[in-house]
Amino acid sequence: LRGTSFADRLVDGQTFRDALGEMIDDRPLVAAFRTPSGDVPVELKASSLVRGRILAVGRDLSRARDLEEALETERKRNETILHHFPDILLQMDAEGRVLWVHTPDPALLTAPAEEMIGRRLVDLVVDERKPLVRRAFEDVARSGEIQTYEYVTPSRREWEGRMAPLSDGGAILMVREVTTARRTQRELLAKEARLEEAETVGGFGSWQSDLDGTIHWSRGARVLLGIPDDLPDPDLRAYNERVHPDDLERVEAARQPVFRGGGYEVEYRLRTWDERDIVILGRGRAELAPDRPAMVIHGTLRDVTREREQAEDLRRASFVAVEASRLKGEFLANTSHEIRTPMHHILGMVHL
Repeated sequence: LRGTSFADRLVDGQTFRDALGEMIDDRPLVAAFRTPSGDVPVELKASSLVRGRILAVGRDLSRARDLEEALETERKRNETILHHFPDILLQMDAEGRVLWVHTPDPALLTAPAEEMIGRRLVDLVVDERKPLVRRAFEDVARSGEIQTYEYVTPSRREWEGRMAPLSDGGAILMVREVTTARRTQRELLAKEARLEEAETVGGFGSWQSDLDGTIHWSRGARVLLGIPDDLPDPDLRAYNERVHPDDLERVEAARQPVFRGGGYEVEYRLRTWDERDIVILGRGRAELAPDRPAMVIHGTLRDVTREREQAEDLRRASFVAVEASRLKGEFLANTSHEIRTPMHHILGMVHL
């Protein structure tokens, strides 16, 4: 560069010449400096020296601009996320004063967002929830962990709040309505309770297994199998040990279609965990669960001991009835033969 015009190295040299006087007065100029690898944004500052000379200092702005662009991109991304965020968010300082508010619906707030700024959160909620807010804030400050609390409004709307600590002693509060979720959860629990009752009364149960042999037994299945409450769910190996040895090979053969995506149905004898001998009708099928990468097997167990005993009693009664009918037929045939022969002679004499 020695001996060349500095202005010629700039993309817009004339701007540099025009601004040189202002630069000497400590007013920086942002310009683009030509390099073999491309133009580089720089910030130029100039100072006047003796004999008309100028000392110029240039600072590369490439990294700074990259950071600014990255920050702007991140800011826009966060704004987009917050714009679609369905929950209420509040940031508070160490004194519990609100610094920032986001809400998907202004009607959900107890006051306009701009009026909440600078006020303590505990002063913004209704009286019956003030102790709850104080306790949550104290627990967050003491434990340094996220605290969760729930409350129900007079209109029977259910809400959940989660407060997380910040490094400066403040906290972030997220509030969401959970009325529908809690109602669905209660309905699901009620259905599960009814299913458990039906399984217990009907003498059947259900189970779910992964291919590694882990089995999750329903309450009805645990009752049917006599599994103690303090015993973890038995795996496939422990269950097979309870199957009658003479039936085990047939049971394992019946299960094979499951590993090809099919189903099975098999009846076998089993010794329960409370030492009862029962007959089980087992069914199972395989499916690919949407939330799991591997195949999941679902199945049911039904105690058919009483049915098999009744079927055996019926078979025996049927055999006895058939045998009695056969003996009756033989008796009547023999009796008829023994009576018919002398009757011929008697009828002949009567005729004469």
